[in-house]
Amino acid sequence: MKRKTALLMVLILTVLSVGCGKTDKKKEPVTYLVRFEMDGGRRVSGSLHQEIEEGEAAVAPTLEKDGYVFDGWDGRFDEITSDTIVRARWKKLITVSFDINGGELVSGSEKTSLTVGQKPVAPEVKKTGYTFLGWEPALSEVEEDTVFKAKWERTVLTPDGIYEKLSASMVEIHTFDRNGQGLGLGSGFFIDDKGTVLTNFHVMEGACSAEIITYDDKRFRVSQIDGFSKDIDLCVVKTDAGETVPVELFNGDVKTGESVYTIGSSIGLTGTFSDGIVSTASRVDNNVEYIQITAPISKGNSGGPLVNRYGEVIGVNTFQYTDGQNLNFAVSIKELAKIDRSIATEIRKFGEATGKGTETQYTIVETGDEGELVYKYAASIEWEPNNTLNKANELTNGELMAGHLDPETDAGDIFRVKMTRAGTLDVYLMAYWEDDDYLITARLLDKNGNAVSETAVGRKPEVSISDFNQEEKFMMASFRIAQPGTYYVYVSIPTDFPYPNGCYYLTGAEWY
Repeated sequence: MKRKTALLMVLILTVLSVGCGKTDKKKEPVTYLVRFEMDGGRRVSGSLHQEIEEGEAAVAPTLEKDGYVFDGWDGRFDEITSDTIVRARWKKLITVSFDINGGELVSGSEKTSLTVGQKPVAPEVKKTGYTFLGWEPALSEVEEDTVFKAKWERTVLTPDGIYEKLSASMVEIHTFDRNGQGLGLGSGFFIDDKGTVLTNFHVMEGACSAEIITYDDKRFRVSQIDGFSKDIDLCVVKTDAGETVPVELFNGDVKTGESVYTIGSSIGLTGTFSDGIVSTASRVDNNVEYIQITAPISKGNSGGPLVNRYGEVIGVNTFQYTDGQNLNFAVSIKELAKIDRSIATEIRKFGEATGKGTETQYTIVETGDEGELVYKYAASIEWEPNNTLNKANELTNGELMAGHLDPETDAGDIFRVKMTRAGTLDVYLMAYWEDDDYLITARLLDKNGNAVSETAVGRKPEVSISDFNQEEKFMMASFRIAQPGTYYVYVSIPTDFPYPNGCYYLTGAEWY
């Protein structure tokens, strides 16, 4: 009995011993607290407080802060061995702006954000009529909010560059009365991209219809008058042309002595381009500001632009004093602001209201090349009586003037020439005729109205249609002028002139 009891105790102890080995507790892992401090930022995602087992890495949250860019963490958290605090680092953002100063952005951005010590990348810019000189201040590393301003210098154009720039905007204006007969010819230019033309009022006065011809020989109808002023002598004309190239209008102060250029259809010669200087920058008459210039202008130039050396329009060529030397005037472009453009007028009503377009003034010459050439100059025909010395019309050096003679009412016209020195005077004559009838003559008279007979070698003292040179398209006589003074060119037809429409002609003089 005792033996059995002992064996049982041994078995129990063995079982207990084995069971105790299986129930030993496993060692608990060690964890640490990791805290992420935002330093004024705010959490976008992730946890700011994390329990991380020893040796493991924490996962950083995503932060943001207005006006700053995240620059990493102060402290390591890739292998945690103790409670850890890490703090966010921030770099202040600097705003960099680029003031393009009236220019146009080609590429890049006008505003960007950088951090202290960075150098900005400037955008690419351009400005029509200007050369880019760089940025002010010069580009460098930035330490604070900075504005860089573009520097520009106006590009001075060559004369041929000015002509090229203007020619795309230029037009020749032909006006007609209520019967469709020609009234006159002038110049104008586009002031917007929708076919609006600026010219002189006196170019359009009395026009019941009109058309413009661009310098690339395209024709468009004038539909209405958008605004005008007889006192200022400006007229804003709406045409059927579309997608037009406007001129650049000057908005500064004109300076006496600066270079200027004119372009227009001088006595019908399309695209006549000339230069000069500003004699007086501002000459006010009857509350209208004019610019006095030495650049020559003639009939047909009226309404054309006066431009500076940058190709900007500073005025509208308007008139000249024939009793002086180089006394030419343009209405300042500033006067355009005074034109009321709130109410448009249909052109026929405009023509009837302004009073010149109700009567036919002459018959259009349609036959023969010479007749067409004379008609082209019809804008400069002088209709008032000029058949006496004291009513003579002035001829300027190199200018052609058109006229009309009628055997019943006006068989002769007189033009005055002022010679400032002795020299040679060439007198030109061209006329329209029918068949082989050469019935128009031009004579040179002295200041008393007596014929001047002394001529240069090989030239007649009197020119007539029979002297017409088919190749040169005009007749000419050259006179020796021994004394400077006033002379007259007398153009006439006989009283038995056989054609009812009379005679249209061109005459002119050139002296040297």
